[in-house]
Amino acid sequence: MKTKEIKLKTNARVGKPSRKITDKEEIRSLRSNPPLILNSAEASVVFGIHVRTIRAYKKRFADFPAHQKTPRSEMVIYRDELIAWFKERGALTKEETNKTNND
Repeated sequence: MKTKEIKLKTNARVGKPSRKITDKEEIRSLRSNPPLILNSAEASVVFGIHVRTIRAYKKRFADFPAHQKTPRSEMVIYRDELIAWFKERGALTKEETNKTNND
């Protein structure tokens, strides 16, 4: 039986491990059937952008749909809110919206 390896790297500023999604099966699963609630790593895989971009959007745009209890906690992102946010800015085409909205 093959075990699934999850790579963790330590964030030097905070000292917490941050998860990097590298397993091809997990990436394929996230893209084909994205969950309703995402963290920043999952959102970056689903929408094909880098995690740093997600974090930059959170800092730059007050209306970015990511929720955090404290500034250092993991972001909680609701898939449908993020799709609507990207649509408002014309960042998602109809085809990309259909790929991420498999309800």
